[in-house]
Amino acid sequence: SPRWSPDGAWIAFVSHRDGRDAICVAAPDGTSAARQVTFAPPGQDDRDPCWSPDSSRIAFCRRAWEGEQTGDHIWTVDIRTGETKQVTKKLARRHGLQWAPNRAQVAYVSDEGEWDNIAVVNPDNAAGWNLASENGDKACPRYSPDGNRILYTRLQHGVTRLMDRGVNASSAEPYDPG
Repeated sequence: SPRWSPDGAWIAFVSHRDGRDAICVAAPDGTSAARQVTFAPPGQDDRDPCWSPDSSRIAFCRRAWEGEQTGDHIWTVDIRTGETKQVTKKLARRHGLQWAPNRAQVAYVSDEGEWDNIAVVNPDNAAGWNLASENGDKACPRYSPDGNRILYTRLQHGVTRLMDRGVNASSAEPYDPG
């Protein structure tokens, strides 16, 4: 899961260390050793790194177990200070993180419903909501360069369509309606 930082100064990636997966960063020119920036408790794994637009933070999923339930929480880590923060409160299967280019908002795929939905969370205050929860399993959220639209795929009745939605819109439009 390698990811370039927006400023090009770092590469974030997942590395298996001390018996679990962790997020690490390294300079792309190889001038310094890779540095581990997340340290999950034993039995938990960090994955799916996603950079903030200013390259100061990484959002990531931490696989966790609560009783008999397995899922992910979204966390952030400040690259400069190493401070980590849990962003989500309810355990759910999450993946496909994408940080908005123009605001503190991370889109992701979540199974918190009948379908896999596109949800968003504000990493600063943990406010979150479903962005796309219409029928069909959604995947691959991608913000437009200005952050005002989001693309995703939707699988329904065996057909996958590319969907386009304004981040403040009430519905999505297919790019390929059939």
